[in-house]
Amino acid sequence: MISNEDFMPKGGALSFLKTRFSHGYVGNDQIGGGRWLYMSDFSRTDGFTFGSVATGVGGYYESRIGNTAITWEKASKTNLGFETGFLKDRIKFNVDIFRELRKDILTAAGTIPSYLGITADINRNRGRIVNRGIEGDLHVNMDVGRVGIFTKINYQFVKNKILEMDEPKLEYAHQSITGLPIGYSLDTSQKGSSSRRTRSTNTRNRPSRPSSPAISSTKTSITTALSTRQTA
Repeated sequence: MISNEDFMPKGGALSFLKTRFSHGYVGNDQIGGGRWLYMSDFSRTDGFTFGSVATGVGGYYESRIGNTAITWEKASKTNLGFETGFLKDRIKFNVDIFRELRKDILTAAGTIPSYLGITADINRNRGRIVNRGIEGDLHVNMDVGRVGIFTKINYQFVKNKILEMDEPKLEYAHQSITGLPIGYSLDTSQKGSSSRRTRSTNTRNRPSRPSSPAISSTKTSITTALSTRQTA
């Protein structure tokens, strides 16, 4: 704790100072209900029709192609925090800056050409997302005369971005989801003019407003309480 060090002045307005830092890696095996994705799966179907008189014969088809390279989702988390106290800790201010890089996120394969005729599900660890943000809170707990004042203000801002996903290379960069926040959708915008004789339009897919989950999240909360100190 920095405020306990000998080089810190004593008796000043700053009564408490502490820094925190953490960095680590965690894994996630929650894959949305799918299990044994390294194995191919087969499902029953109506099969084929044979004979001059149509007769259906049941069969099976490959509903999922196994991927032996499937692995856990991994996350690298870093946090830097500061805790401060002023006027004998009557006023406290804390702030945390954090960053989380998630990789090997399980996604459906989107780069397999349709002309190959593969209709079965294929899962790959091709997703990579970064989340970063800041969170701070202010506490005020002091007496003004016979009135005790307690106030807490909390602020949080979080933003994310897709760094990589299994999607095909598109003709125009603005058609790609990579590089955009989670929840961003592509919509169609139209520009042009029309008249009785001529009509000109220009339609392109451009990013629209975000859908859920939000592109960024900002949250602020304030709590205040007053109390009266009784005297004998």
